Amino acid sequence: MSICVQEQYIEIVLDKGYFAVKTRDVYKIIKMDAIEEAETPDPYLNQVFYLRSKQIKLLSLRRLFNLPPAEYTKATRVIIVRSERGYVGIVVDQVNKVSTYATIQAASIKGIGIVNGSFFSGISECDGKQVGIINMDEILLRF
Repeated sequence: MSICVQEQYIEIVLDKGYFAVKTRDVYKIIKMDAIEEAETPDPYLNQVFYLRSKQIKLLSLRRLFNLPPAEYTKATRVIIVRSERGYVGIVVDQVNKVSTYATIQAASIKGIGIVNGSFFSGISECDGKQVGIINMDEILLRF
């Protein structure tokens, strides 16, 4: 007897695009709270917030993917992921749902500004829309 286990992903929304992050990469998802500006030379890590009295830097995927800035809304969430240097918060417009994908095709993501193709491990489809699978390890290596 064999068991087929599909990996689960958290589907997120940025601008009008759909993306997914492996659930095993996610430590916690929280609502966007008051944030404070941090002094950092990195244009993608420009804000911080505090979680249980620990300072966590916020990474803007919108900036990284060269998307236009957007106001934070009630749907804005911070996905906390572990990195070698501690925890990092990833700001997303919305967390959609937890999904599994029957197939993931290795393909480059087009139409997202100047995004490095290695930031994605592939593309899948869910409910008739394309979903870019984010390679969180590759993104976190940059920061």
